[in-house]
Amino acid sequence: MRYLDTWNYPDPPAVTDGVLDLRGMKLNDRQTLELNGEWMFFPGVLLMEKKSTAATDTSAPSATPIRVPHVWDGSVFPHDAAFRYGSYRLTILPGDNRNQTLALRLSRAGNASEVFVNGEPAGSSGRPATDIIRHRGADLPYTVLIPPGGDIVDIVIHVSSDTNDAGIFKPVRFGTYEAVRHRETLLIGLQLIMCSLALFHGLYGIILYCLGARSRATLYYLALMILLGLAALLSDDKLLFRLIDTGYDLQQLMIYFVYIGMLVCLPLLCNGLFPSGRGERLTHMYAVVCLLIAVCVILSPPAVEPVIRLLARIVYFASFALTCYILIRNVRMDDGIPYLLIACIAVAVNMIWAVAGLDSPLMEFIWYPFDLMFAILAFSAFWFKRMFRERELTLLLADRLREEDRRKDEFLVNTSHELRNPLQGITNILQVVLDDRNDPVSRRQRERIEIARRVSRRMSAMLDDLIDITRLKERTVPLHLRPIHLQSVAAGLMDMVKIMLEGKPVRLEVDIDRNFPQVMADETRLAQILFNLLHNAVKYTDEGLIRVRADRVGQMAEIRVEDTGIGIAEEDLPHIFQPYEQSRHDAERSRGGFGLGLGICKQLVELHGGTIRAASRRDVGSVFVFTLPLAGEAGLATEDEAGAGANANDSVTPGADDAALPAPAPALIPPEPEPKTPVGIAGREVAAPRLLLVDDDAVNLRVLAQTLSLDGYAITGVTGAEQALESLRKDRYALVVTDVMMPKVSGYELTRQIRRRFNATELPVLLLTARTRAEDMVAGFQAGANDYVKKPADAWELRSRVRSLVGLKSAFEDRIRMESAWLQSQIKPHFLYNTLNSIAAMGYTDFDKMQTLLHEFSRYLRLSFDFRNAAPLVELEHELKLIRSYLHIELERFGDRIRVKWDVEGDIDVMVPPLSIQPLVENAIKHGLMRRNEGGTVTISIAKRGNQAEIAVSDDGVGMTGEQLERLLAESAQTGPGMSVGLRNIDRQLKQLFQDGLRVESAPDRGTVVRFRVPM
Repeated sequence: MRYLDTWNYPDPPAVTDGVLDLRGMKLNDRQTLELNGEWMFFPGVLLMEKKSTAATDTSAPSATPIRVPHVWDGSVFPHDAAFRYGSYRLTILPGDNRNQTLALRLSRAGNASEVFVNGEPAGSSGRPATDIIRHRGADLPYTVLIPPGGDIVDIVIHVSSDTNDAGIFKPVRFGTYEAVRHRETLLIGLQLIMCSLALFHGLYGIILYCLGARSRATLYYLALMILLGLAALLSDDKLLFRLIDTGYDLQQLMIYFVYIGMLVCLPLLCNGLFPSGRGERLTHMYAVVCLLIAVCVILSPPAVEPVIRLLARIVYFASFALTCYILIRNVRMDDGIPYLLIACIAVAVNMIWAVAGLDSPLMEFIWYPFDLMFAILAFSAFWFKRMFRERELTLLLADRLREEDRRKDEFLVNTSHELRNPLQGITNILQVVLDDRNDPVSRRQRERIEIARRVSRRMSAMLDDLIDITRLKERTVPLHLRPIHLQSVAAGLMDMVKIMLEGKPVRLEVDIDRNFPQVMADETRLAQILFNLLHNAVKYTDEGLIRVRADRVGQMAEIRVEDTGIGIAEEDLPHIFQPYEQSRHDAERSRGGFGLGLGICKQLVELHGGTIRAASRRDVGSVFVFTLPLAGEAGLATEDEAGAGANANDSVTPGADDAALPAPAPALIPPEPEPKTPVGIAGREVAAPRLLLVDDDAVNLRVLAQTLSLDGYAITGVTGAEQALESLRKDRYALVVTDVMMPKVSGYELTRQIRRRFNATELPVLLLTARTRAEDMVAGFQAGANDYVKKPADAWELRSRVRSLVGLKSAFEDRIRMESAWLQSQIKPHFLYNTLNSIAAMGYTDFDKMQTLLHEFSRYLRLSFDFRNAAPLVELEHELKLIRSYLHIELERFGDRIRVKWDVEGDIDVMVPPLSIQPLVENAIKHGLMRRNEGGTVTISIAKRGNQAEIAVSDDGVGMTGEQLERLLAESAQTGPGMSVGLRNIDRQLKQLFQDGLRVESAPDRGTVVRFRVPM
């Protein structure tokens, strides 16, 4: 296609014998003229180098008219000439155009040319010369200005070339400067538009690759767009070479490499778009051939350039043929292939146009970018078509995945339910094997069975998590929201978490202010959230600290679970709350599980209207932060309603009259009116058992009191652990019923404090808990509880368990009385026998002493069998009378071997447990002094110590070793009826009454001191 804006006058001027006559013609500012006429040519001569600047110079060689454009073939220069040069001369008669600025535009003249206008240099490309040494090639278009004012314009063009493309190979453009400039600007604009379009789509390729489309096709597309942009800058005006100063050889290499690269990328791109592998071998072979041609281009001399051109054209058409073959082979795989075929045809047309322009010296083919633009649009259409198809396919796959996910959840839930029973059976059987005393297993086997039991329990917990995550996804988890004391929940969980530490040096802390406001939450689900976070912290913390903190942020409570464990990698943090996701340290530490714990926490927190997040640093620790809404003033006002609502479905319900009661909130609820005292055997009255109820919810406390009062118990209710401990110091109770989750001090901690004074049979403890996980129950039993009842409690179950524990307490007290009687039966006969022998012996020797001894013996018996000894406390003087009678008898029996020292302060009037001092004196004499031949001294001292009286019995007998001292008061000590049993009974009785037992100090051969204190 020729340039449309050429000369279009009916009779355009022509160059004839080196003269262009424009007289009578007016040049147009928008049109140019192709100077294709016969120029004067001087082969092998550079006129300016001969100092001949005028056409009339007689020294100038003869000239032969040659038509321009024209190639220097064999008729001008020999075919074997390696270097050629010559000059062209043209005379222009401007006529009426003499006052205009005219211009010449040279597209291609050899590979070095220079223009002289009226003997003055006006422009050049490269440097023409008469020898190859000074010759410098540069194939760049340029424009020459012809100044106005002359009637004759003499133009000389020097041309030299070291290639076969010699002579003025393309037409010379002539016209006004405005016309030539307009045409040049238009061509440059087309090239820049094409370059921008190609680079813009190349930027798309980079974005696609960075966003994840990391395929070979994306890389080939990116390379093709970059090469298209370079090709636009290397065509016609060769804008790239205007910016980069290069020689002719390097220019040609760059042009060849760019076009060869485009032809290589085109089939590779089409092959990479289809993963079937069809045509891949041919494509790779074609790429190798192109690589070899590129090597030949680098190594071959200029003389073989025609061969290189021929090979390049063969590659051009081979590329199109191979691309079409690949597309046709895969036409059934993709409905977007027609777009690629159109793009391939458009590129082929552009290549044919470029080759035709190179081979045609008679016509000037400008670079035509519209077909390449159309090819790029066709590629874009293919990408969009594929994108929309992939989107539709993605939507279909998403629907299928959702359906499969639903089926997966159903399968997991059904499987979990089916596996729970046999798994629980396995756990129970393993526990039976461990507890079998008739056929015990070896230590090694016990360790293995214990591991198997832990694994089965862990699997059971995993099944529970699977069921929970499914219910959470289906939004079928009901929440019973009510104001909750965060401190009580956290404290109770810490007791349970201690079991999981397994000896690790980890410190547990709850840093929550006692006055921290209540949160509006489901108690069971809040405990589950905290437990999962604490369990996660325990798993990955080998030493250091695990702490729970809480702060108020606006109307929300921000709860933080901090640990000093191994931390979480930064890249894992965004995914840890997703179901079935586990961080890398799970694999590093070989942790099992499904990775559901944190996902369950997130969904439960969001159900409560809060948020959860995590921060962590490797080898420093992790912090999990979640928020819950505060109960607020409205929540506090309706706390009792919430408490009643939480128990609305319980079998334990208040009477109709209690429904209208105002919400009581005293620290101590007075005991219910004591029922009639039941009548026992022989008409003796039996005191009603006293129960101590502990619950921070006043409404729940009243419900419990009314339910249990039906069985005739005397009930005292308190709303906190401190009040409960104070009540235990003042009164004696048959049973303590306490809630687990209470503020400040949890039910677990209250049970531990009770166990410091009472063992499990002396004062049973029944726990009320809304949590029934194995870990909750184990924590309660390890704290010292006797039993537990799940909240909301069934009235029949609660009353039955209370009756059972009260009966246990009564049976224990009967056993203690029988044990005391048994001990007396073991001690008294021996003592009575010896005393009676002593009295009988004195009847023969000293009748007065016999009467005195008989009198003291009768008083000892009377004090020993006094009914006051069945009371909890007796007067100190009553106990001292018994001791004096006992010592008088022993002094008469053993004489000087026993020495007694009294150190009793006056004005001490206290109450002491019956038979608490006399057994100490008896033990000191029997087990301390009498084991030495010379006997010793026993000292009874009573002194004031502040608001207490200290009673001490000391001796200088044989004493005890450290090991004997450790076993003396130990509950597990296996001793016969003797000192240890008696002292343990006294110690237990003192702890029950005064929270402080016996203090024993002893050393071998230095004697023993036993002391205790009672309030004054």
